Formats: sequence, structure tokens, C-alpha cells
Amino acid sequence: MNEIIKEVKQIIKLIRSYGSDKYFKKHADHQDVGNLEEFFGYANEGMKKAQDIILTKLSSLSEEEAILNQDLKVARTARPVDKTQVEKVVNQLRENKFYERIYRKLADTIVWQIFGGRRELIARHYLEEEGSKSFNDNGFKATLAAANEINKNPSKFALITDLTNNIQVGDLLVWTMEGIEIHEIKTGKVNKSALDLFHFYDVNQLDAAQRIDQMPEDHFKKQMKRMLKQKETNIKTAKILSNDTGEYQKNPNARVNLKESKYPQQTYHDELFKLIKESEGKKWACTSIEGIINVGVYREEWRGEIGEYALKQMNHDFPVHDLRATLDIKICESIFSKPFPEEMITDILFGKIQVLIGIDYDALIERAKDLGLPLRWSTPKELNEVRKASPLNGNEVLSVGNKGLVIDDGKKKAFVGAGFMIRLVFDHLTPTIELANRLSILDSSN
Repeated sequence: MNEIIKEVKQIIKLIRSYGSDKYFKKHADHQDVGNLEEFFGYANEGMKKAQDIILTKLSSLSEEEAILNQDLKVARTARPVDKTQVEKVVNQLRENKFYERIYRKLADTIVWQIFGGRRELIARHYLEEEGSKSFNDNGFKATLAAANEINKNPSKFALITDLTNNIQVGDLLVWTMEGIEIHEIKTGKVNKSALDLFHFYDVNQLDAAQRIDQMPEDHFKKQMKRMLKQKETNIKTAKILSNDTGEYQKNPNARVNLKESKYPQQTYHDELFKLIKESEGKKWACTSIEGIINVGVYREEWRGEIGEYALKQMNHDFPVHDLRATLDIKICESIFSKPFPEEMITDILFGKIQVLIGIDYDALIERAKDLGLPLRWSTPKELNEVRKASPLNGNEVLSVGNKGLVIDDGKKKAFVGAGFMIRLVFDHLTPTIELANRLSILDSSN
């Protein structure tokens, strides 16, 4: 455990501060970045080092998981079954999976850094696909080789997307001073033939989908279809990022519109930091942000049911969330991106400090009405209907019990997505500003 904690702290530092630390150590007499290219190179160097550690650890965990799964199979088929051994292996698998979640979320933290915390841009690269790829197949080896070649250039950083939870477009995300590039890596004769054929279609302005449909049914046709789908996804993603609007990658009947916040976003990071420090003495501390978001910090015997019960009472029995849940949320500012010292972050991560956060939704609705935003509870029927009609996963619609939150101005209704809760609870954004920005979007649409 101590080695893991030490390594996690090292990776956090490499991602968050390695570039600035190295630059200002060299230019100690400077207060600002004078040479942006040099600074960029140091930041890239830190992220490359972090990625190398993450890759090594995830590869090792993958190998260990395969061995443990085999051990579990043997233990369960033995006669008589040794329940103690089965439980031991199950616990080892659970611990292995916990560590995997940590290192993948550290890779997501690199993504958050690259995109400057703009979750709406990161979300455009997430396609709700499940499962992870092998670190041993030829495709991944080719991707790794391509990343290593690109990363020889100090002015570029090639992120291997298979290491992340939230980037599902492209094999590599290449960060340069000019912007972000999506790279697909293909190997083998079949892929080479397919790429040549796509080039022929592009040069001669031919309909690739139509041409592929006319091919005989075989392996090559299926491969062409897979590559066409990847190509179309990459093109749609690039158009959305370039134009702030475009066709949703997974549904041609839905559109994505990126909106700039009218009012600069604010966080309550400072209040949370003070609360954590306050808890050092009496082992607990609570506060309310704008009378809407309730936060509790607990240590020792206050962790667990006692602290959770206390905060639920304060939060009028609405759900409360453990900050460590950022490990399982695909798009959010993870615990590793918080502007807290590495020691504080690892204390929260490994349970020494428990941070619980909840939203008083009735108070949120009242604040929205004060601002002029027509927010209300939905009926269960309305919630069920919008979930069925949504092109996204039904869980993307925010719900509490069997009700949702809906913005209803009498002309049209818009349900609030789960992302809004994530912004308030896990990104630590202040509610009034977020509501005001929702109101500005409603006004502009009218």
C-alpha cells in the first residue's frame, strides 16, 4: 500500500506541476513564462513520464488479474471447496480492480489537464463504450510504438487512449502547441489495403459506404465497415470541436451544441480545503455552500455511517456522495485534479479522510426560481418518457427517486442531465453561477 501511495503522489506531481517546477527552477528570476515552447516541452515531459508509469502499472495489473482469475477458477472447482481460499482470491481481485481504477483515473487526469478542465470537450470523445483492450495484442503494440516515436519530439505528447476511461475516439490523442490531433493506428496487409482504398474513394469523391456495401460478404468488407465507422466518428468529433456544433457521433438524428459559459465558473475548492483542515482537530467538519450544497468531512470514528447519517439530515435526506466516487465517473474533475496537496489527496483516496457532498434539490429549485429559471420536479411519467426517447444512456438524465428536474417555460421542456449534478458535487462548481448559465442558454434559445 505504501508503495502505491508513493507512486500515486509521484504521478500527480508529474501531471500537475512537473512542467512549471522545472521551468521556474531553470528561470528562477522569472515570474511569468517567457518561453512558451520551452515550458510546453517540460509539461509534455512530465505527462510522458506519468504515462509510462501508468502503462507499466496497468500492464502489470492486467497480468496479475489473469493469474488471479485462473486461481479463482481452480479454487472454485476443487473438491471440497476451500471457502477461505476462494474469499482470499476474490479479495485480491477486488484490490487489483481498485488499483486499476486508480491508474485509469490518473490517465483521465492527464486528459483533464490537456483540455484545461473543459468537460464538455472531453465528453465529445466519450462514446459510452464498455470494456478494455489487451495490452498484448498487435494493435496495441503498434499504437505504443507510434506513441513512442511521436513522444521523441519535445513539442508533442501522444496520449494512448486505451489507458483512459473517457477518450474513445482514436488510438492516440496528440497534443501540440497548435491543438489536438486524433490518430488511428493501423497495421497489417488488410488494413493497408483498406487505407489505400479509402484514399482512392476520397481522391475520386466516391461514396465509401455505397462502395463497401457492394463488396462480397467477407472479412475484408467487415473490416472496411469498422474502419469507415471509426473514420466517420473522428470526422464528426473534429467538426464538433471546430464548429462548436455538429452531428452526435452515435446518433445521426441528434446534434451536439457546445455552449460557452456566459458567467465565469466558480468553484468551492477553497471552502472544502478549509473544511478538511478544520476536521484535523475535532475529526469532523460541515458547511453549506449557498444553502444548496452540503459538505461534510470526517475522520476516524466519524467516517462511514455516523458521518453519512449526519450529512443526510443536514441535506434534508437527499442523496449524498463520497468524493472517491470520482474514480468511477467517466467525465469529471477527478480527485487527482483538485488543487490540494498530494498528501491530502491520497488521504481521501485511501479512506483516511472521508468527504461527503450532497445537493438539497428543493433549495436548488427555489434558487433557480429566484433567478428566473423555471426549474421544477417532473412527474414519474415525464421522466420515463424522456429516458425512453433519449439517444443517450437513460442514466444520463438526472433523477432523484422517480422524479427528474425539468426546465419548463411553458413552451418547451428540457430535462437536466446527470452532468449537472456531477458539476456541482464532483467538479465543485457553485450552484448559483451554474443556474445563471442555464438561464442564459434558455434565453438565447428563445
